[in-house]
Amino acid sequence: MRLEERGWIEPVESAERRKPYRLTESGRSALGEQLATLRRIEQAGARRTGAAWGLA
Repeated sequence: MRLEERGWIEPVESAERRKPYRLTESGRSALGEQLATLRRIEQAGARRTGAAWGLA
């Protein structure tokens, strides 16, 4: 499903050819959740890598 369909972004008025968008509040929330998930994955990987190298 596309970001706009999910309500995570909305178009911004523009006279330019490009079509700019901005994050909505629900988009900010979804982004925060995704970033938190990625941080947990990164931390788990860092722990495993550190343990493998004897750094943990």
